[in-house]
Amino acid sequence: MPVTGVTGMEGAGYGRVVRFKNPERLGTLLSRIKDTLCLRQGFSVAVPQSIRVGSKADMTISSVGICAGSGGSILKGLDVDMLFTGELSHHE
Repeated sequence: MPVTGVTGMEGAGYGRVVRFKNPERLGTLLSRIKDTLCLRQGFSVAVPQSIRVGSKADMTISSVGICAGSGGSILKGLDVDMLFTGELSHHE
């Protein structure tokens, strides 16, 4: 994800990967995101179909890939538990 070959921009890039020292509950992360962004309403969250109804908030997250906008191509293939983007295409 980092930009390469641009003098003075080493380490810059289109996104970031965050790895937590201790796993966080998905419900806790979503509450923090909502509060930090001052969202009045919720936002869309997709989880694997194998997650039982009502247990989404208890999923544990150890790593997050972050990218503004539609980051599907940038975040594709990352070994992370959660993707945080502005949007994804229908098939991603």
